[in-house]
Amino acid sequence: MDVKALYQITTLERQMQNLVVEYEKLANSRLPACSKISGKLIETSCTILDLKGVSLRSFASVSNFVKQASNIGQNYYPERMGKFYIINAPMLFSSVWSFVRPLLDEVTAAKIVILGSKYKQTLLENIPAENLPVSLGGTCDCPGGCQNSDAGPWNEGHVHENGHAHEN
Repeated sequence: MDVKALYQITTLERQMQNLVVEYEKLANSRLPACSKISGKLIETSCTILDLKGVSLRSFASVSNFVKQASNIGQNYYPERMGKFYIINAPMLFSSVWSFVRPLLDEVTAAKIVILGSKYKQTLLENIPAENLPVSLGGTCDCPGGCQNSDAGPWNEGHVHENGHAHEN
């Protein structure tokens, strides 16, 4: 994540607006389509935020993003937020997290898992390998990268070749 480059083309406010749009898509089309194809009710998503390469200078921006994103999820979409994995978190992030965590609702805070660089085993214990990108230790290899893919049953005719839905 190149935080400096990101903030040259957008703002935190626009990122939060995009997050709300994504939550709405999740609630209105993605989760219902996943529920239909799986034959069971699916109500939550899993998010992975990779902090690899985040410098100390951009740390405050990332911390502010995580805090605001967590608050939006907690206050407006509490039933939609599943696990939220923060991987490649620098030591400093874990220290700051110890101060931020008490400010969040207990249920929301319990969903956020801070992992360092040894995250693969934890992710694979909780996410099927075929739904986890190769770059994160899984077997999914979407054309153009899984983080840019919108493959899934909510896009008829655009389901990933392994038949599984992915959440960006």
